[in-house]
Amino acid sequence: METIVLSLLGTVTGVFLGRLKLINAKFTRSLGRSLYRFGLPLQIFVIAHNTTLIKDIWFPPIITILVLLLGLILANLNLFYGQQLSQVILTKDSIKNLFSLFSHQTKQLDLPIPQHSSGQGSFILASTLGSTGYLGLSIVPLLVNPVYSGWAVLYSVTQILFGSFGMGVLLANYYGSSQQKISWSIQLQQLLKVPALWAFILGWYSRSADFTVTVDSGLKFAVLLVIASAFLLTGIQIQEIKKVNCFNWAIIPTLLKMLVIPGLTGLCLTWFGFTGDARLSMVLMSGMPTANTNLILAEEYNLDRQVTASTIALSTILLPVMIMVWEYLLK
Repeated sequence: METIVLSLLGTVTGVFLGRLKLINAKFTRSLGRSLYRFGLPLQIFVIAHNTTLIKDIWFPPIITILVLLLGLILANLNLFYGQQLSQVILTKDSIKNLFSLFSHQTKQLDLPIPQHSSGQGSFILASTLGSTGYLGLSIVPLLVNPVYSGWAVLYSVTQILFGSFGMGVLLANYYGSSQQKISWSIQLQQLLKVPALWAFILGWYSRSADFTVTVDSGLKFAVLLVIASAFLLTGIQIQEIKKVNCFNWAIIPTLLKMLVIPGLTGLCLTWFGFTGDARLSMVLMSGMPTANTNLILAEEYNLDRQVTASTIALSTILLPVMIMVWEYLLK
């Protein structure tokens, strides 16, 4: 519950401060880099340190990786066929004029697929990475049997490690590069420099160590501060959205992240015999809104921040409705 309250307060505060012009681009970039280098690694350290081994420990990580790959494939398919469609529409005047009648635009037709590299990178990440750490671990344990809360934790840890700071860093580095021709050795070096990776290793191997009450309380407070700061960054970026196109580009990633991917996850789990809270926990985690981590990656690797922020906004608005839908269908 604390996380949900902090997310709302942080986002509203970010919008408010941005509207009043009390912050500038330098502060926003510094905040994003600080979260990337210190804030998120701290949160990952705490999650890893508090993780306990549970039954079927192998299952949630496998599901997480398959869901991430599914999101990656679907996002790339939408980019590819969206670009093909745009070429057809923009080269045939009759079709272009027909679409212009419906869109009330005579000069330019806006398609729901970004054409620039930084926007495509944000499009893919927004379709793939969900807010499992910030929102998932706050919501899912309230809706499923405590036995499966551990599954939610393992799902979140796997996505953060393999998704956000594994695949996410590689994709952000690729699409944020001006040359887009980076060798795999350089990509690997970039991945090994990610602070979150070493924070997870340190947290995992320190599980046997017991912190004092003071240290434990300090870590919990620091994690809440990180969450509030991440949503503050989200609010700042949301209020800076100036292009209607950004919300247009956010429609497909939102539908993929909130409807298509969790729907396919639920169908596959049902096919293999999973029911009840076991299935619901994985579907809910796979259907969390676009992650705030994407904004941090966008700041660090110079991706399109407005595409990311608009997708976070739309997918978060849709979250309460989708929770009721999945709980009704799968409980």
